[in-house]
Amino acid sequence: MRALLEADIAYRARQLASGGAKLLFDTLHPSARWDRDRLLIDDKWGVSLTVNGRGFPLMPSVFADKGPLLTTSDWAPPGAVYPARAVGTLWEGSRTVDQASALAAVLGPARTRLLEMLQAPGTTTDLAHRTGLSAGAVSQHLGALHDARLVQRSRQGRAVYYLCTELGEALVRGELS
Repeated sequence: MRALLEADIAYRARQLASGGAKLLFDTLHPSARWDRDRLLIDDKWGVSLTVNGRGFPLMPSVFADKGPLLTTSDWAPPGAVYPARAVGTLWEGSRTVDQASALAAVLGPARTRLLEMLQAPGTTTDLAHRTGLSAGAVSQHLGALHDARLVQRSRQGRAVYYLCTELGEALVRGELS
């Protein structure tokens, strides 16, 4: 569940960076849309929130299924809990052995495993711990995956985080034709 939520957050961050608030909110949920400087969410309660610089955290959830749930109080900033993308995949079986074998035959087992792990962001050190590979080996594999545009990297302070691109995600899911 955590990997799915982290992947959703990374996806939303990419949307915000590439298309601004309009793209982010217009694709958050069918009941949500961005209109000039306002987020409009169709709901039966007619809740109206004013942010006034207090921030508006968005929190994906695997348990919210009907639409965004707004948090309202006088003592905390407003926010929204929204249904995360791809929740149905939590209960799907893993890829077939043939898909996994085919991908590993092309990329190699270490790069395939790293690509699968990078559905959620990870650092070289984190990935080295999780895979048992040396940090140097992980770094070389990540460099090759990055050059092939299967992963992207972003610096956050002193750490560099890697994450699958949409192309990498499609490759892992076996959706390229």
